[in-house]
Amino acid sequence: MPSELTPDQVLRVIATLEAAWDGDDDALAALTRGGSGEQPLAVLVAEFGESRLLRPRHVLYPSP
Repeated sequence: MPSELTPDQVLRVIATLEAAWDGDDDALAALTRGGSGEQPLAVLVAEFGESRLLRPRHVLYPSP
C-alpha cells in the first residue's frame, strides 16, 4: 500500500497535471526541479496514481 501523500505533494502533482494539460513547459520545468528535500516529481505522480487506483471501492463510490 503506498504511503499517504501530504497536501503539498498532492498540490504539486495536480499542478503538474494541469501544466501538462495546458502545455506550459515553464511550469513543468519548475515543478520538475522541485525544492530541497522534495521527492522527484515522477515518484510523486506514480505514488498519486497508485494511491487512487488502490482506494477501496466504498471510498470512491460511497453508498447513498
